Amino acid sequence: MVITFFLIAISSWFLINKTVLNVTPKYQMENLLHTLEGFHIQHPKHIIANSSYSLGEIDYTPIGLVKKIPEAINVTLFRPYFWEVKNLPTFLAASESFLLFLFVIFLFFTLKRQHLINVLRNREVIFMITFSFSYAVITGLVAYNFGALSRFKIPVGFFFCLGLILILYSSKKVKITINKK
Repeated sequence: MVITFFLIAISSWFLINKTVLNVTPKYQMENLLHTLEGFHIQHPKHIIANSSYSLGEIDYTPIGLVKKIPEAINVTLFRPYFWEVKNLPTFLAASESFLLFLFVIFLFFTLKRQHLINVLRNREVIFMITFSFSYAVITGLVAYNFGALSRFKIPVGFFFCLGLILILYSSKKVKITINKK
């Protein structure tokens, strides 16, 4: 199985480098940051005032994007806030984000540190949280509109909530087994 994985990874790398990147140069590594910058420039200021959000000034270098990772995760998981609501769909998205925020805070204060470390050894939880955060970074950096954000964050919300539910379930399971002894 490991050999198959490495063969697929190496052949995919060669396929992407030799064909896809030669045909579409805008997806070459050196052009990705310029593509992202061009996408952000296309958002006019009047749209940002009505239904979009801003991450502030972005330095389009790898380190500059790494600095925006916490903001991008926050935007994807917990925004729009209630004071940013201007219509009913944004209100529904803000309610969803607020409930998710309350659930995260609830887990943060109810779980013990040692139990959380034990739960994070679960492969399914690690996958769900890692997928959620990596997808949340991409979504937060690219969407810039609450309507698009609400559509793009559907997979993030599903996997993040499922990971949190698994963490909560396993904490209840541990408490039950401890009480039985």
